[in-house]
Order: sequence, then structure tokens, then C-alpha cells
Amino acid sequence: MRLLRDMALGIVAVVALFFATYRVGVWVDNRGYAARVFDEVVRYNNVVASVRWSRKMYGSHCSYAVVEISPDAPVVPPSRLPIGREEIHSFGGPWAPTPAARLDGWTGDGPWTICRLIMGDKLFERLDRALRLPDGWWIERGSEVHFYSVAAGLAFRIRDLT
Repeated sequence: MRLLRDMALGIVAVVALFFATYRVGVWVDNRGYAARVFDEVVRYNNVVASVRWSRKMYGSHCSYAVVEISPDAPVVPPSRLPIGREEIHSFGGPWAPTPAARLDGWTGDGPWTICRLIMGDKLFERLDRALRLPDGWWIERGSEVHFYSVAAGLAFRIRDLT
């Protein structure tokens, strides 16, 4: 009987250790996500938000990296993706000028609703305002939005993982 109890406690300990290791890994990965997206691509001063693995809401996840751009950063955004980067860390491509005339499902009940719930209204509204200002650049690529604007002082990458 004691052997069974000791085995059960051992299994519980292994599962608890696995779960703790996983949570620490997610925390570390989230904290460094914005740096992996923007380092060597965008000149920035501060990370505003960095979440690669969000909590699951309604069966969906959202990843986002938001930085405050340095005032001395180039006005024109990076024109191409860095070679050799994982897609989840990519930023840039075929830019269109803002204000963004078409944002499919950005507000209302579209796929971005989950991202808004996860990141909170305050951050989402800041990003939404930036997309509607002139003198910026944006890309909508499937379930991703990339944005760059020295005038707005922001660069971000959001991906709906529905």
C-alpha cells in the first residue's frame, strides 16, 4: 500500500514540475517576444506589450508585440522580412499607407474581438487610433496586422490564432 502511495506522490510531483516548467517557459517566451520581433528591424525605446502565448478565450489565442518607436527611427518602415527568421517573429513586407481604409473584422464581432478581449480595451484602442492616423504604414496579411509609424510613435504586430 505504501508503495502505491509513494508512486502516486511521485507522479503528482512529476506532473507539478512539468506544469511549473511549462508556465515559466511561457512567461519567459512572452517577455522576450517583442524583442525577437523588433530587434535588428525597428529602432525602438520601450516594449509596451509582449505576448506570444495568450490565455485561451473562447477557443482562441492572440499574440501581439507592441513597441514605442524611437523619435529618430526612419519614417519609412522596414521593407523586407529578415532572412532566416521564423514566421512568428517576422515584421514587414508590402506596406500600405494609413489611415487604414479597410480593416476586416477589426472592430465588432470579427476575429480581432478575441485579441481585444485578451489585450484589454486600453491597449486595443491605442492601436486602433494609431491605425487611423495619417503618416503611418500597415499590412494586413491573413490573421495578422503589422503597423509602423514614427508619427504615432508605435510599431506592432498582432496575430489572431483562431
